[in-house]
Parts: sequence; C-alpha cells; structure tokens
Amino acid sequence: MSQPPLQKMQRPRFYDDGAHPWHIEMVPKTLGEPPQPHPAWHCGIFVVHGIGSQTQAEVAAVLRSGFDEAWDAIDRSYPDRTQPLLPPPYVHDGWWANYADVEETFPEHWEPFEKGQKTFFRNLWQQRTGNALGTVFWFVKQQLRLLHWRTFKKLGPAYVLYLFLQIVAPFILFVLYFRARDLVQGFLTDVRMYAEPRGVTERAIVQRIDARVADLFLKMIGLERDFRVLDKKDYLKVSGQPLCFDRVVWVAHSLGTVISYNVLSDLFHRAEHLQKNGDDKQKEGVALFRERLRRFVTLGSPLDKFAFLFENAVRPWPAVPRSQLLTGGETFVDRADPEWWINYFHVLDPVSGSLGHPTITAGQPDPVNIHLRNLLEIPGAAHVAYWHNVDVLRYVLGRTYGAEHLLDPEAVQERPLLNRIYAVTGMVIWSVIVVGAAWGIVFKAIPYLWGKVATFLA
Repeated sequence: MSQPPLQKMQRPRFYDDGAHPWHIEMVPKTLGEPPQPHPAWHCGIFVVHGIGSQTQAEVAAVLRSGFDEAWDAIDRSYPDRTQPLLPPPYVHDGWWANYADVEETFPEHWEPFEKGQKTFFRNLWQQRTGNALGTVFWFVKQQLRLLHWRTFKKLGPAYVLYLFLQIVAPFILFVLYFRARDLVQGFLTDVRMYAEPRGVTERAIVQRIDARVADLFLKMIGLERDFRVLDKKDYLKVSGQPLCFDRVVWVAHSLGTVISYNVLSDLFHRAEHLQKNGDDKQKEGVALFRERLRRFVTLGSPLDKFAFLFENAVRPWPAVPRSQLLTGGETFVDRADPEWWINYFHVLDPVSGSLGHPTITAGQPDPVNIHLRNLLEIPGAAHVAYWHNVDVLRYVLGRTYGAEHLLDPEAVQERPLLNRIYAVTGMVIWSVIVVGAAWGIVFKAIPYLWGKVATFLA
C-alpha cells in the first residue's frame, strides 16, 4: 500500500472543524486513496491497571494523555515521513478495582438477594477486604519468609539487603497502619488478596477479578468466553456504535501484569483445548484470538517476585514455543522465533524487574526485558514513570497501528549486558537506602520512641 504524504501536526485555524480528531467518533471511516478502512476503527489498546483505588477509566486516561507527547516525539524524529498523521488509538479499560463492592462484582447474584441477604453479604465483603491490620501482619509474614535459606540460595550476596529490610519493612508497615490506614486498605490489601486469597469468599473474588478482565478483553476482539464470535448487537459500544478490534496491544502495570498474565494463561489453555476439541466456530474464534492480540506489554511487573514467593498465585503457560501462542511478534537479534511479550522495568522501581522465572517462561526464552533509558528517576516513584516515558509510549503506539500505518523505526532493543549493569547499580542504590533507613530506625527512631514511652510511664 503506497503511503500518502504526511499531514504534519500543526495549529489549525479556528474554522477547521475536526482538524485533530481527539475521540474516535470524529475519525473518518476511511483513509487514503483508494479509500481503505481507517485503522483507528480496528486498532486499539487494552490496559489493565495495578494496585490502588482506581476509578473506572483512570489509568486508560493516563495512558491516552501520554500519547500526545509520544506523537510529538515521533513528529520531531521523522520530519520526512510519508505516512499520514493518525489519531490516538482507542483505549479500553480492563478495570477491576471495585472488587470489594459485592453488588458491582457479582451483579447476577446480587439482584435476587433479599434485603437481609444484601446487608449480610455487604458486611461479609467488608470483613474480607477491609482488614487493614490483617494486611499489615500478612506483609510482615512475607518479609520473614525472605529469611529462609532458599532465599539465600537464590539471591547469594544480595541476601544481606533482605536482612536489613526486616528492620525497615515492619516499622514502615505499622507506621502506615497508624498514620495512613487508607493507604494500607486501598493499595496493600490488593496485593494480599490476589497473592494469597483465603477461604471461599476471597477465592471467589479473585476468580471474578480474572473473569472480568478476560470478558472485557474478549468483548473488545468480538469473542465470547467459549471463543465463539459475538453477535454484532453484543459488540463493545462507543456512543452507540458497535466496535470490534482486529489488532490489539495488551498493556498492564504492576499487579495488573500478574492478573493479565493469569488471564492470558487461562485463555491460552482454553484456546489450546478448543483448537483440538472444539467445533468449527470455536476453532475459528481461536484463530481470531491468536491473530488479534498482537503484543503483551508489561510495565513495572512483579511477576518474578510473585512466582518466587507465591507459587499458587501464578499459573504456567502451555509448554510450547511462545510464538505458537499468538500469530504476531517481531524479530530480535539472537532469537529464533518472533517475540510479542515486551517487559519494561527500572532499577529504581522496587516492584519491577527483569522477567525470567521458570514458572512464567514455561521453559521458553525470557520475554524481551527493556530497562527504561531515563536513570534520573526518584527511587520508588519510578514505579509510575512508565506512563510518561516516551520510549514506552512510542512502542505501544507503533505496535498498535503496525508498520503499515505508523512506521516508527526506533524499535526496542535487548541489552542483556546493560541490564546486568543496571541490576548491580540498582542493588548498590537500594542497599544504601535500606541500610541507611535501618540505621535511622535502630539508632534514632527506636531510642526516640522509647524515650517518649519512658517519659509517659514516669
């Protein structure tokens, strides 16, 4: 397909209505000569948020906002491009944050409940999802687990850092409980609940989180749970218009990467089963699933940590070459098969890391692990830097529309040696921070608090 001349991004005159289509309803149905279906109507992004009291579409809006900077960066980098300027792609939100609301989480069960039942189950859900002190003690328990000899065997000299962490972490957790309890309930409870659900109630909640994310994604690509094609009347609707996307990039952040990984694992296992045992319609749906999901992009992912600490919290993928799970992918140096899983991390983001645990790779090569090029991040705050990193956003944009419509040659590159250097640098930085904090707690905070207690008792 020949490329029409680029329409440079510029300030329009006031009467140029629709010069910059900022939402999909403003996008024309066709593009170019001869007219072809406009890619904005069939290329989209599915995004799954991480921990915290996220409102619906909050993280989707953050991602969409960052695309404006990415467009400007592409515009500046390639002034002589021959491709047309495209609108930001449609972003569909895989929202799961309201799991603590039984009415929203289980609407089909809630409706027939009597008034007394509704009160009972609302209180039950509050008991299971609002226990901040229980969450604090759970995190302390996980810290103590890090002292096990298996941790030393795996981490080697870096184990020393975890010894000092046992001084810092419990102190910080109890300070948060007494001074910022909403933070514990709004953020840390998400991790506790998903990593180690207890009893039938919590397991039902976690299963529904996975089911909700799966259903939202499948609807975006026009499929039912059993991989049959949806009737058009059941498609995802935007301003009353049914939409079905045939090219989707799945983006997930933080705990959302663990949820997304588990959901994809279930989808892959289900697809493998139906490909062998399903009817013709289901096999057609499996083929559409493998074709329409083009990339899986994880940002600030704790997947390796989950696989190491919580063996039952992650499900392994089918033990087949990853390139057979999806049709798409891109070629990287020293890789035999095209790869479609890209993992972005940063050494100053304590949640993230390079992914390669045997449970999540299923014996296949590691995902493409890319360290953010910006080293001037604040330790800890780097966990949210991905949403505003132009390199990440350019990659997501380019792979959403594809090279046919948005050729951005500045592709990601694997740098295994550089990643190891980053890892050592990060270990040094975090060692200074953790050891410094431990010293402050032992020699400053604890004597100060003890003095206050002694004065009170006197």
